[in-house]
Amino acid sequence: MTVTREQTPMIGGGLTRSPVIRALRFAGEEVQFGLVLAAICLEPAVASAFSDAVIERGHGGNPQARRRAKRRLGDATCLGEQQLEARVTRRLSRSRAQALGRVDLRFTADGDWRFAVELKQNSDFGTQQLERYAKWGPVAAIVRDASKVTVTRDDPNWVGAVSWGELLEDLHDLPIDPGWSDDWRALLGIMESDGEFDAGIPSSREVQAQSTLLESVSLPLVKHLADELRQIYKSDADVAISGLNASRVRQDRTWAGFAVSGADGPWLWLAVRNLWSAAPLLRVEYYTFTDAWAKRTLKAAHARIQARGDFVKRPDGYRVDKPEPRLADADPATALDVMAEIVSFLARSRVFDVDVERLNREHGRHRR
Repeated sequence: MTVTREQTPMIGGGLTRSPVIRALRFAGEEVQFGLVLAAICLEPAVASAFSDAVIERGHGGNPQARRRAKRRLGDATCLGEQQLEARVTRRLSRSRAQALGRVDLRFTADGDWRFAVELKQNSDFGTQQLERYAKWGPVAAIVRDASKVTVTRDDPNWVGAVSWGELLEDLHDLPIDPGWSDDWRALLGIMESDGEFDAGIPSSREVQAQSTLLESVSLPLVKHLADELRQIYKSDADVAISGLNASRVRQDRTWAGFAVSGADGPWLWLAVRNLWSAAPLLRVEYYTFTDAWAKRTLKAAHARIQARGDFVKRPDGYRVDKPEPRLADADPATALDVMAEIVSFLARSRVFDVDVERLNREHGRHRR
């Protein structure tokens, strides 16, 4: 079995693998993508193409609001994260500004044309948020599922909602400057692979692929460590081996990892990040005892770890973070080989001497 991306469009000879964009882009970063859209829409041609696409594909809006939004004279200009205000007339012709909230994208053009767009991927609308924005002028929303937006068609400034998936082709076709169009399409490719434009909110597909890969190697890796301990300590390893186990794989927004523990607590932590890059990051942590006897006993073992050059000393042990090209699109057998190399190095460096000794003592056995 090969653990790879789901069927994801490749752009420009594999631009979805851009290690720079992949490292900078975390799944679910809704605000970040809004800032990117605001940045590219600073170019009037892009702002015009983007606003045209949103207006054209909007659903459930007021027909008159949509027609007014389409009547733009010249190119649009765009600013992101803008405060909207409405003028409220008071007696004796006095007026004041009513703050309506901050909209993600605000477009303007000649002839007092205006248009606001609110972006949602992983968050909900605030109370009457779109209705408040509509007091400023024509407004639309881009969401995961346009059918779930319930603004009434009677609102004279409600242009409608459009789903990200419906807009995706238009996003690819925006007239981005050739100097950074590859970066833009690489970002879209990564977001597609993470399910950012799906109708429902997904977990990061890359992190889930990492979890799937680690779930397939966790128990074989425990067996590999047991075999190493048996070879090094012979029958003295029996007690330690009997208590070895692998935790369930845990994940956050970017990492997936699992622990290898003995009866006396955690021994190792193995994790993977950026699996779909050209050189995924492998992390292996070794946890040590910190009492004086353990430090003396493990002094030579720890010297061997430090001599290797890639382990970093930490208060509770040592950690290696290693870019590992062999993990890119790796099958479980390859991933197991990669992780087993480091686990074997640790075992043969005798970092588990204290664990084996103490577990034997607790069980009334003494190493020969």
